[in-house]
Amino acid sequence: MQRFLVLLIFTWMVNFFVFEPLLLALHLVVGEPTLGDLLNLVWKLFMVQVRFVSWLCGLCIPQKRRDQASKFLTDSSQKLTKSLSGLAPPAKPAGKICCCRR
Repeated sequence: MQRFLVLLIFTWMVNFFVFEPLLLALHLVVGEPTLGDLLNLVWKLFMVQVRFVSWLCGLCIPQKRRDQASKFLTDSSQKLTKSLSGLAPPAKPAGKICCCRR
């Protein structure tokens, strides 16, 4: 029980003193991304993982199976792209930013 409490307090302190400042710094560096920016980042990370898994599987899976998996991933990624494209609102063109010129 004492080990559990020590580990619990340790994880709380790490979260508060390490992860929170890192998240604050990340927020200050990144700024305020829009929903479209976030979806684009998540999509890119997902595709990196898919490519890594397909490369890893390519080391031990025959070519015929790899072609089938590649076709499936391509089709599913196109379907996912079409379904996600309607989530983010279209970007509005920038209006007049300078207030001194009218």
